[in-house]
Amino acid sequence: TIGVNGSFLGPTLKFRAGDQVSLDVTNKLRTDTTVHWHGLHVPAKADGGPHQIVRPGKTWSPSFQIKQKAAMFWYHSHLLGKTGSQVNQGLAGLIYVEDDEQDSLKLPSEYGIDDIPVVVQDRRFARDGSFEYLTSMHDEMMGFKGDVILVNGTFRPYLNIRRQRTRLRLLNGSNARIYNFGFSDGRSFIQIATDGSLLERPAEMTRLRLSPGERAEILVDMETNSRVYLMSYPDRAISGGMMRGMMRRMVGNNETFEVLELRSQRLEKSDKDLPDRLTEVPNWERAKAQRERHFNLSMPMMGMMRGRGGMMGGGMMRGRGMMGHH
Repeated sequence: TIGVNGSFLGPTLKFRAGDQVSLDVTNKLRTDTTVHWHGLHVPAKADGGPHQIVRPGKTWSPSFQIKQKAAMFWYHSHLLGKTGSQVNQGLAGLIYVEDDEQDSLKLPSEYGIDDIPVVVQDRRFARDGSFEYLTSMHDEMMGFKGDVILVNGTFRPYLNIRRQRTRLRLLNGSNARIYNFGFSDGRSFIQIATDGSLLERPAEMTRLRLSPGERAEILVDMETNSRVYLMSYPDRAISGGMMRGMMRRMVGNNETFEVLELRSQRLEKSDKDLPDRLTEVPNWERAKAQRERHFNLSMPMMGMMRGRGGMMGGGMMRGRGMMGHH
C-alpha cells in the first residue's frame, strides 16, 4: 500500500476560504510520484500534475491561496502513466474547505461525530493479500473494477451513529465504477453539496449517482435502535436497447451491493431545521462571455484499433478509466 503520513490513504486536510496554504510533500517511496489537489483553484506551479514530479527522497513545497467557497475536494497521485496504480495502492486523501457562510447554516460539522468522510473504493485482492490492478484486457479497455468495496480503507465497514442527523461526505475514489447510492429501506436523504460548493437549496432524493472522482454531501436522519445500509443500486443512466444494454455491461453498474452499514442506539438530538437557501451559485451568462471557442472532437475506429490517436493512444482504452493518462 501507499499512504500519506500513514500506510493507506492520508489525513483529511482542513482549510478555510482565504487561507494562504504552504505544504511540504516529501516522497519516501522508491519511485516517482506527484500530489494533485483535485478541484482546488490553484496556479499551475502548485497544481501537482504530471509536470511536477517529486523524485524519491525529494520534497516539493507548493503554496497557494484558497479562493473557493466551502466544499470538499481531494488529493491524489497524478503521475503520468501511474496515476491509476498509485491511487489504487492508496495515495489519496480528502480536503475540506470551510467558510463563515457554511458555519452560519448550523449543518452537522463535528468531524468523526456527525460529519463523516466516506471514501468509497473498489479493490481486487491477490491470494497473498496484495492489491491486483489491470490484470485483463477488459481492465485495460474499460477501466479497472474491483470485487471488494472499501470505505476509508475498511472492509465490511460500519458506522455507529451518535446523532439524529449525520452528514456523509461521499467521494467516489474508484477507478472506473459508477455508484448509484441509496438506502436499503428506501428512505430519502437530503443532498446539500456537490463537487464545487453547497447547493443553492437542499434537495431531497432517494438515489444519488457519482462517477469516479465526483463528490457529494448528504444528510441522513436515523431513528433510535435501528440499522440501515448505504447501498449502490444499478445505474439508471444506461438502460434500454441492445447497444445501451451492451454498454451497461461494459462500463455501467448493474449490481446491487452494500457499501456502509449505519447503526444507532441512543441518539443525541440534532437541529433538523434546514434553511430554504444554502448559498448563492453564480449564474454564468453566455452574453457576458469575452470570447467563444469551438472544439471538434473525433474518435475514429481505426485510431482506436491501432492505438494511435484514439482512446487506446492515451485515454480510457489504456485502461485507467478516470485515473488514466490526461
